[in-house]
Formats: sequence, structure tokens, C-alpha cells
Amino acid sequence: MFNSTFKKMLLLGTFLSPSISYATDAPQKACRTKVSTIKKLGSLVKNSGCVIFKFDKDNRPTHVLMYRDDIDDDKKVDGYSLPGGKRAAIKYDRASIKVNADTEGDQKFSKLSDTFGVEYSESAIQTACRETREETKRKMSDNSDGLEIIVVDLLNPDDKYFFAFTCLAPDIDKLIVSQGIEKGDYSWVSKEDAQDENISFNYTNRDIVIKALEVGIKK
Repeated sequence: MFNSTFKKMLLLGTFLSPSISYATDAPQKACRTKVSTIKKLGSLVKNSGCVIFKFDKDNRPTHVLMYRDDIDDDKKVDGYSLPGGKRAAIKYDRASIKVNADTEGDQKFSKLSDTFGVEYSESAIQTACRETREETKRKMSDNSDGLEIIVVDLLNPDDKYFFAFTCLAPDIDKLIVSQGIEKGDYSWVSKEDAQDENISFNYTNRDIVIKALEVGIKK
């Protein structure tokens, strides 16, 4: 009896433990976060991305990493965005099992949903890491799985739609930053660029860049 109960507890712990980075397949070393940041911001859930800085010789932030994105209905390449995106979430209905993904882990997890009504989501910190790695992967000079990310702090806690986390990227030199104008090209954007109304930015990214370069980052 004890062994049977213990095995069930282990099974539930395996699938339900909040410590598992369920929504991301990035290696653990690829996404690190300051302990104080986890304690303060670890429970937040929202679409999010990373503010990655370029520093001058005096270690002062001078530019923010951005990529060219589609921002209008005609899909014209016309705007800058931070690397980031939508949070990954899976909802399991108690009455009718609905699995919104097709991985082996999802199928195993769905077997528990006839007993437990479950909505599983990655945190905003996880979203920022995963999305940044996924979006930088195609531009890595060493063909790695994207930038290594260290999440430091949240820049815009009052934003209703998108969280911008200040982040460090130890292997940033491996990313191909072309300053190009094609979709997906990465560029270093200055405060002066963000203040130039002739340069287009997606959503609130213009304000984020200006604030980020004014506030900087606490390493």
C-alpha cells in the first residue's frame, strides 16, 4: 500500500511540479535567472522578451538588440522589435480532455486531466528566455541553439501587454548582427534611433528602448 501510494505521489510530482520548465526545451544552462529576480518576479505570467545591451568601453549601455519585424497588414519589413513573444500555455478541461499540443509529454500529462482540471503555463521569465533563444537560433554563427540568456530584472512592470526583462547574453558575439533591413535581421539600436520618428518600431518597443538606455542594467 505504501509503495503504491508513494509511486503515485512521484508520478504526480513528475508532471505537476512547478520547478519543471515544461514549456521550453532549451538546455538548463541556456537560461539563468538571479535568485532575487525569481523571488520577486517568478510568478508573473505574460508575453515577454529580452532587452539585451551593447556596452561601451566604460561598461555603459549604448544600444539595445532589436530585429526587423512585420508590423503592418501588408507584411512589409518596416519595424524594430525586441526578441520575445507569446507565452506558451496548455489548458486541460476537467470535463473534456483538450490537448493543445502533440508532444509525448503533453500526451502523458493529459491522462491526469480527467481527475485534475489543469491550466499549465510558463512564467514570463521562461517566455523571455525561450522566445529569445528561438528567435536568435537562426542567426548564430556557430549554429548553436540561440543565445544564452541571464535574466536580471523587469524593466516595465506596469505594462499590460508585454514584459521587457533586462538580460545579459554572455555569448552575444556569436550572434550575427548585420544592421540589415530584411525581416529577421538583427541590429544595435541607439536611443537616438528610438527617438527618430522616421524609424518604425513595433508596438511599445520605441519607449522600451528609450527607457532601457536611460535606466541601464544592474549586473
